[in-house]
Amino acid sequence: MNYHRFVGPAVVLLAFAGCGGPGKSTTPTGVVYEGKHTSEWGDAVCGSDPQARLEAAKVLAKMGKEGQNANPAIPGLQKAIEDEDPAIRGWAAVALFYAARGTPFPVGLVGPKLKQAAESSDEELRAEAAELLKRLEQTPAGGPPRPQGTAREGGDALPDEKKPQPDEGKGK
Repeated sequence: MNYHRFVGPAVVLLAFAGCGGPGKSTTPTGVVYEGKHTSEWGDAVCGSDPQARLEAAKVLAKMGKEGQNANPAIPGLQKAIEDEDPAIRGWAAVALFYAARGTPFPVGLVGPKLKQAAESSDEELRAEAAELLKRLEQTPAGGPPRPQGTAREGGDALPDEKKPQPDEGKGK
């Protein structure tokens, strides 16, 4: 059997997985948001048109910020964070941060791309990236990112843990 005859096509199919290539499912998945399924936005974020890639990355970031499930777009976003256009890379990193919530995807991997985006000439992208970098810094080692506004204050003690009062134990 000729091994090379089968490996070449397999590699090509894997290269296009998640971006509308030959191995793509014909049925779109995910919620419909601004007229397209999430998986279609994931395909668009790594398509051939740079303006469409940028729009898709911004839409996916907006979805994530609003709490919409953008998991079906993760494969496309993984490719898009390596885009040649820094704005597309930055918005894709923001979108991937949100899309990966609740999945085993290591969100910390987008940190370097978010740092680049935090220096962007795009003011909105700079602000989004800076906010997410702050959240990454607050994430406990090995733990998932906390939803916004739920960071523990005053150390690691859980809110329902009883803390000793200054006069407790006196007078006994």
